[in-house]
Amino acid sequence: MIPFTVLIPVYNTQPADLLTAFYSVYNQAGVQPYPLLLVNDGSTNTGTLQALNMIALHERVSVINLPQHSGSSVARNAGLQAITT
Repeated sequence: MIPFTVLIPVYNTQPADLLTAFYSVYNQAGVQPYPLLLVNDGSTNTGTLQALNMIALHERVSVINLPQHSGSSVARNAGLQAITT
């Protein structure tokens, strides 16, 4: 299998939607879940932040927190930079 990381930018996403995305990635991989990188694009929604903190407890999940909302392209680029370095 070719190694890769699933990158998801997040900004004030509904917690249920965020958990659905996490479980979708987790369940598709079978025995060995894919690494998941969530880039928090300056979310201010308490529910989003709580869901991110809960998901980040999983061993194959990393979260990058950007200090302010800058848009999905900035969040994706921050994630890509983290993956490739």
